[in-house]
Amino acid sequence: MAHYLCWIDFAEETTALSALETTNNVQVAAHHWRPRFIANGIDVNDFDETVKKTTDWREWGPNWKAVGEVHEGLGREAEQRGRMLSASQAYQRAAWCYHLGKFLWFEEAELHAELRDRSVSVYRRALQHLDPPAVRLEVPFEGHVIPANFRRPAGSTGPPLVLLVPGLDSSKEELYAIEEDFLRRGMSTLTMDGPGQSENSVDFAIRPNWETVITPVLDHLAHLDLRVDLDRIGLMGISSIRSRPTRSRPGRRRIP
Repeated sequence: MAHYLCWIDFAEETTALSALETTNNVQVAAHHWRPRFIANGIDVNDFDETVKKTTDWREWGPNWKAVGEVHEGLGREAEQRGRMLSASQAYQRAAWCYHLGKFLWFEEAELHAELRDRSVSVYRRALQHLDPPAVRLEVPFEGHVIPANFRRPAGSTGPPLVLLVPGLDSSKEELYAIEEDFLRRGMSTLTMDGPGQSENSVDFAIRPNWETVITPVLDHLAHLDLRVDLDRIGLMGISSIRSRPTRSRPGRRRIP
């Protein structure tokens, strides 16, 4: 029986498969995320053009950073001219671009952290110019804070309060459109990053026991003059977090 020994060079095939995988990641991201992020404020032209020029998954974060920097620059220019509505809208778009850039993207840890921090910081520049304005709150929590954005309908007296909780991969900055839906219906909103979420991913791991979060948040709100009705509080969780706030309900008098 004859035996043959041969060498097979897999380098070219491996390279081709790697390129296919990264291209597929971009297409999967475009297919699954386009409706979500356009609904939440990303300009449709920004999304389509950025996807078109992103041929490798490693380019996703840097490309969205570049788009965010364009909007941030427009925000600064408008702010310098005293055009605060235009400035705040540009800052919001920049924040959403930075968030999308790091969304499920972990190719470069340092850039991922930079995009997270820039999304938070540039959005803060828009808060006081929203309609109605937003106020940043920091609820003391286990040696750190639960950061939150509070908004109350203009001219309202004692409106109910809705606590908005992002999902595993979202952030409080991404939930602006949902805030608007509640505000138009006469409800105030408190949108927060819980443990392990966005701004709080640095200090905490994600957790299922949200009763340990909601309780201190409610206790803290009771000592603030927010001019809302704390006997009428609702909870809304996004995605996989949607079931977790309900764990805080038993025994809590203020949550119906």
